[in-house]
Amino acid sequence: MTEVLRPSGSTLLGALAVFLGWWALLLGLVRPDVLARVDERWLLAGPDDDYGHLTHLVLQLQRVTWGSDTLLVLGPSSTREGITSAEALGAEVTRRVGRPVATYLLAADAETPFEYAAILDAMPDGFRGVVVLGVSPSLVARSHVERVQRATDRRDLALGWRSADRDAALARVGVATPRPTGMYVLDVQDFLLPRALVPIRVLAGRQPAYAPHRSPPPRTTLDASIRNLGGKISHYAEGKEIAFPLLWQVMERFAARSTDVRFVLCEQPEWRELYAHTVGPERMESYRNHLERLAERRPDTVVLDPGVGLSTDDFADLIHLATDRGRERYTDGLARGVAETWPGP
Repeated sequence: MTEVLRPSGSTLLGALAVFLGWWALLLGLVRPDVLARVDERWLLAGPDDDYGHLTHLVLQLQRVTWGSDTLLVLGPSSTREGITSAEALGAEVTRRVGRPVATYLLAADAETPFEYAAILDAMPDGFRGVVVLGVSPSLVARSHVERVQRATDRRDLALGWRSADRDAALARVGVATPRPTGMYVLDVQDFLLPRALVPIRVLAGRQPAYAPHRSPPPRTTLDASIRNLGGKISHYAEGKEIAFPLLWQVMERFAARSTDVRFVLCEQPEWRELYAHTVGPERMESYRNHLERLAERRPDTVVLDPGVGLSTDDFADLIHLATDRGRERYTDGLARGVAETWPGP
């Protein structure tokens, strides 16, 4: 007869003690305040991990006291790739406004108004300055596409913090999110699990710094971009019923907590004729009308198109700039429009 080995009581207690010790260490170290202080490489799944970079920046901003004029720029990858850098944009806005303006680029791949809600929900009260929200017909359509994806896979996509405003916005369109437990490690597990091996790479000196993706030279991804937009824009009718009310709610809630804020609804860079043709004239007209009505309802809001004058040679595809000249022109147009909107002293 085969003898069955049974662990002793002391062995079980030892294993339990080790498990609880590791769990206590995990809870003690993986906290928002700790992650906000570490090098952001500890949060990056790869060098172009927009959401690791975004999470680190948001966790830092959660703990600031707004002491000066501030510019926040939110948007998808087309917004991020359209701007030379946060430093260059901030320097130009500072020059035009005539006083220092702290500038934060909070744009990331595939951001939608749901992410806008989460980002601004995380910001402290008392904000003074300008908030730029990237907008486009494709972003409107993607608000429906992303909603369907969340409902299908039940993941709180890629954010390293929980937001009651975002959860409520998703619930209003029929997407359930896990109930918060109050334990950070559990509440953001979908963000943390893909990055579980990052500490090993950091300690081994093999973890690269953040290097945001830049689209390749002009026109190399144009055909794929047209197909991608064509597939998403078909959901525009559903998306507009989600995106525009949500943009209004996002601005309304943040304005109520701010000292003095202006909003800029900023058009993404776009290969104008080809983009408009792909979207279609009826959708473009609907988009313009909704955008204008949204701005008319809020005296603190303007619509800005910094991409006037961009050349087709500046684009890698329908919406992503690929030349320094194009990015500089778009950045300058954004800085000029933001400065003209800036609250008085």
